[in-house]
Amino acid sequence: RRGVYQSMQLRFGRITLNVDTATTPFWVPGVCLIDTACALMGAQTGRLEGDFLANPEKFFVACGRLRGSFFHIRHLTSAKKDKTIRLTGFSQRNAIETTFDERVGDDESTTQSTSVSDYFERKYNIKLQFPRLPLASTRFGEFPLEVCFSADGERYKEVLQDRKSVV
Repeated sequence: RRGVYQSMQLRFGRITLNVDTATTPFWVPGVCLIDTACALMGAQTGRLEGDFLANPEKFFVACGRLRGSFFHIRHLTSAKKDKTIRLTGFSQRNAIETTFDERVGDDESTTQSTSVSDYFERKYNIKLQFPRLPLASTRFGEFPLEVCFSADGERYKEVLQDRKSVV
């Protein structure tokens, strides 16, 4: 519920439930990081990539507030396969420029260089709408923002300046 923060802890051999009212805002869970980036930059979804290319620094400053927060990666078919990962930052390269060696065929030693954009299209049938945006960096690798969604219970770590709602 909005404005309520709850936690469970194991203390003295018992489970303790702590429920407090919170004066801090939370990110709305399940929102795509594309929509969050648009809100933080004050951009429309269809213009986000163009706004980024025109002024990348604005994107990195605005979206820097997301560092340290958790998000779900949703590119697999089952919701049970969602991974929750902490965002460490954003890459300096996009999904077209970022390549890696992908194993091909049954032979473990045969690899080919492929871009993140091509990989998601071929492997998951996901054609990225924003392949020129930076990737979300994590300790597990880099992911397109389009497959990243905010996790439940993530607190907005900065002070709100006015009564605008947080994404």
